[in-house]
Amino acid sequence: MDYTKILTIEPGKRSGKPCIRGMRITVYDVLGYLAGGMKPEEILRDFPELTANDIQACLAFAADGGRRLAMPAAAWQGMRDFEEDLTPEELKLVEARLEAHQKGQIKAVDGEVALRKLRATFHGMKP
Repeated sequence: MDYTKILTIEPGKRSGKPCIRGMRITVYDVLGYLAGGMKPEEILRDFPELTANDIQACLAFAADGGRRLAMPAAAWQGMRDFEEDLTPEELKLVEARLEAHQKGQIKAVDGEVALRKLRATFHGMKP
C-alpha cells in the first residue's frame, strides 16, 4: 500500500507527527489503539471519519518505518528552531542537506542533533 497518498506531515499540526489525511489523528494514535487491543472495526466505530484504508496505511507506515513519507517540511521546521544560530554558510549546508533528503540520499534527523552534526561538519570536527 502507498501510504504516502494518505498520511501527511505538517509542522504546525500535532508537533509534526504523521497524521491521517490532514486530520489531527496521528498514525501513532491509531497504532496505539491497535497495540492496546482495539480491533480495526472498533476504531472505525469510534472515529467514523477514518476508513479501513486509513488504518491499513498506518500499519504500512509502521512496517516500512516511515521511510517513504516525504518529510522535508518537518525536517526544515526542526531546523527553524535553530535558524538564528546558523551562519550563512551553515544555512547553505542545511539547504543542501534538505535537498539531499528530498532526493532520498539522507534521512531526516532531530533539529538539535542535525545542528550539532552540521556545525561539526562545517568546522571539521567530530560531532
